[in-house]
Amino acid sequence: PAQRDLWLGIDRPADRNSGKIFVYNMKSGAVEMTGAIGASPVWLAGKRRFVFMRYYDLLLFDLDTRKESILYSFAPNEPWEVRA
Repeated sequence: PAQRDLWLGIDRPADRNSGKIFVYNMKSGAVEMTGAIGASPVWLAGKRRFVFMRYYDLLLFDLDTRKESILYSFAPNEPWEVRA
């Protein structure tokens, strides 16, 4: 799909700020669950990887390998929000 058609979203309870991260294809209407759980997902160039927050950590998720890795840990401090 065209990169501009892919959006990131979070399936989360109303009382929480994190949840299951998914990819939504605007053109087809398809939803793809990534398996990642967190908040504030942001695409990287190419839209095959994204960064997101989980508790004290900034993580990278790769859609091709379905693996995540910690890029940075803010512990013992808790960040409020990360924006690209």
